[in-house]
Amino acid sequence: MSRLVLIGSCPSSGSTLLADLLDSTPVSACGPELGLFAVKRFYDSWERGRLIMKDVSDSPYLLYSRLNKENLSGYGIDLKILEFIFKNSRNFQEFTTEFSNWFIALRSREPNAITFEKTPQNIDTIKIFFEKDENARAVIILRNPLYTFDSLIRRNFSPFLAFLTIAHCFQIAYDLKDNDRVLIVKYEDVVSEPFQTVKKILLFSGISFDDEKTFWKMFKNNLYRYYHDRVRDIILFKNAVWTKWTVQKTGVIENANDREISSKTLKLFNAGINSNFKKFKILTPVTELFSAFGYSFNNRLRTIDGKIKPSFNDLVFLVKKKIIASSGFTFIFG
Repeated sequence: MSRLVLIGSCPSSGSTLLADLLDSTPVSACGPELGLFAVKRFYDSWERGRLIMKDVSDSPYLLYSRLNKENLSGYGIDLKILEFIFKNSRNFQEFTTEFSNWFIALRSREPNAITFEKTPQNIDTIKIFFEKDENARAVIILRNPLYTFDSLIRRNFSPFLAFLTIAHCFQIAYDLKDNDRVLIVKYEDVVSEPFQTVKKILLFSGISFDDEKTFWKMFKNNLYRYYHDRVRDIILFKNAVWTKWTVQKTGVIENANDREISSKTLKLFNAGINSNFKKFKILTPVTELFSAFGYSFNNRLRTIDGKIKPSFNDLVFLVKKKIIASSGFTFIFG
């Protein structure tokens, strides 16, 4: 088994809570979002002889995926050390092993502990990750798409980009659902059975863990996640528009689905269900994507004729992204 397991998701799907939980055992650790493993061209670094830390993103709502340099400190390293690890690794597997060793030592975990790296955009590079390491594993967390949609709208996503982002992630999960190297978990199960979910993920990753008492003690007193995830975000992104998003507290499990959805959001979501996204590489009908993971809306949403459409700003963003992706400057070194 690989010492590094990737966690990918749609934004606002509960991946931060899952990271908190997985960082609460002696045999696992999960740091702040690094972003590096979501960079497609990063996996070509060994062939090109230099560390590639930025590339055009496959995620509908981002132009680029990049290394979050400000989060390296959460792993006990800086850019100079990261480059040292890269230069002294003959291949990708050696890099992930040494990277994990640094982090596990920093966190004083057991020698065989697993490092989980949670960046939502990791969902876009799982297949490449597997190509580079035949022993690699990945976890995808999904959440009821209606509540994810509502959360993204609250984070100032346009309705079109919010729904397209959800459909994009569900399509990837759908395509990987029969892959035995991928474990798909649902946010609703994480909230209702947190310890059982952690046990399941750890066993999937090659480690058995049954000490529930230790788990809860570590979870409720996890100052590492508080300072390196929550406080760091407040300091670095206090002026960002998306900080209107409500960040979940550490050491507490709250069900973010326990809230009312406005009639306006319901209508917009239903319009998304009625829409076709094949031109955006969503080849499976969204109703099939959602129902494949137990999410059905036939009894809740009233059928309407409207479809969700991109705004002018959406179109400008998507055209800009397409131009960048096809320009030849598809990756940036250093």
